[in-house]
Amino acid sequence: MVKNEYGKPLRKLILSERGKEDKLERYVCAWFNSQARPYPEGGIEKVWENFSQGGCRSGIVSTLTSPPDIAKFYKRFKNEINYLLVCEMSDQQITLLSDMFGEEWDQADPLAMGYQNQKVLSWFGFEEMARVLMSLHSIRADSWPTHDRALIGEKANE
Repeated sequence: MVKNEYGKPLRKLILSERGKEDKLERYVCAWFNSQARPYPEGGIEKVWENFSQGGCRSGIVSTLTSPPDIAKFYKRFKNEINYLLVCEMSDQQITLLSDMFGEEWDQADPLAMGYQNQKVLSWFGFEEMARVLMSLHSIRADSWPTHDRALIGEKANE
């Protein structure tokens, strides 16, 4: 198991408030651990540094690049993504998804039945869970923007 600079393995830390294991959290932990294996020390931090440069948009998460893979990911983790979404919208006092994701959000597809919004929500879910996990492991997650200015949704100049 890969460990961070504090000697803690990056593993499941959150018990969902819904009272059951969070599959998305387990998936994101596994991804970070697998990406950190090549680094002898500080692997998690190095992977986070690379990931935080471009998030899912950069293509670093290979399972979130093609439309079929994104649709599969969204279907598998829809409940977990929705939970994170509700929490973030409440924290940011946002009521419209278009306010959160900007031009990336297709307002004609409010239920995320199509690829574009499933991609936006999948990237949001992975990135938000990664940010939460890094914060819990005391890794500089404060450098990651909140999602009202996230890589997935807003223009660079905002």
